Amino acid sequence: MNPCFQNSMRTRFARKYRLAALALILAFSGNPLANARQYASAIISESHATSSSHSIDSDPSTFSELEAGTGIIIGIGSYSAHIEMKFPEPVPANQTSYVRIEAQDNILPSLMGGELGNILAGINGVSLTGNQEFSVEAKNGAAVVLSGNSTNPISFSGERLKVVVDANNHTYLAITPNQSYQSIRISNFVGNLVGLGVTKRLKVWDPYYVEQGSSATPQFTSYDSSGITLELLEMGGGAHNLERAIDGNQDSYSTLSLGVVDTASSITQRAYLEGLSQPDDVFAVRLWIDPEVMQVTLGQGIRIRTQNGANAVTNEVLQSLLTPADIAAIMNGQPFTVYITPSAPVDRFVVTLNGLLGVTASQGLDIHEVFSIRIFGDDYEDAGKSTPGYP
Repeated sequence: MNPCFQNSMRTRFARKYRLAALALILAFSGNPLANARQYASAIISESHATSSSHSIDSDPSTFSELEAGTGIIIGIGSYSAHIEMKFPEPVPANQTSYVRIEAQDNILPSLMGGELGNILAGINGVSLTGNQEFSVEAKNGAAVVLSGNSTNPISFSGERLKVVVDANNHTYLAITPNQSYQSIRISNFVGNLVGLGVTKRLKVWDPYYVEQGSSATPQFTSYDSSGITLELLEMGGGAHNLERAIDGNQDSYSTLSLGVVDTASSITQRAYLEGLSQPDDVFAVRLWIDPEVMQVTLGQGIRIRTQNGANAVTNEVLQSLLTPADIAAIMNGQPFTVYITPSAPVDRFVVTLNGLLGVTASQGLDIHEVFSIRIFGDDYEDAGKSTPGYP
């Protein structure tokens, strides 16, 4: 083996276990940097909104409701609803705001799939057009700088606008415009397939963002995919139990599956911090991979990336992060943990499974947990959940 490669592996191995040991020792201490949430504080405009003040009261337990209806006569009396909430100061470009929402119809899980939305809706037995519909806009004064509509699932794909969930499987909109903005407008509609005298409600909690340097623990997660077929989804492929990758329980896990790959395809899960991390935070992800697949692919189809908003900070193939102990764990069918030091502020941790052609085994992976270890000078603290990190 190349001596330089051996030395690199030994260095990674020693550092990895130093971090893992410190995570075990300090796992139960609290995070000293509490997240400083900046909430929307004023209503610019509203229509058919109940308890609208609950969307600007800085209380995560209260919400407003937007009611849209069809009326009782064809073509007469139908109405939509909206609420526009304003932050005290303009929010910088690329700063992500979060707002929890809950729809009466079960449309949000399908929108998490972005471009897969209509396929997922069919599997879930709902329609994204003609029934309950909603839109979201990020605005700077009268100018709309980012928007999405539930009838167009692709508007919720990519980096700028996503439907995400927290560890409790509550649903949020993650809004990351590439321009400065100061208000969030959410509207609720009923489509033309809904009968007369029907109302649809949409719950809206407080929009907020978290300022720089105060966040280290992943709070939200989402996924994207490409090249995935209806047949694969019906056979159980795709993304499952996403929230388990950020729930603080390293025995639970999310699953990404591409099945046996015969066309170019990929699937990505993201874990979001509420705000930017410290430059010296160390991130960790605990994975499980089928040993049979690992023998063939050597981890080349898996990439792990950190980002600041939509911009990549680090982007590494899994193979380059593995120590000999990791490889041994994989081949013994055990989970393993890899560590990444971005050396710059980040707010997203991204795991992508790219399907490799010519592999006859089903390709997938489990994500047991995404967490971080915060470093203060020579002191370390597990900035993950209450469950300790494993070596």
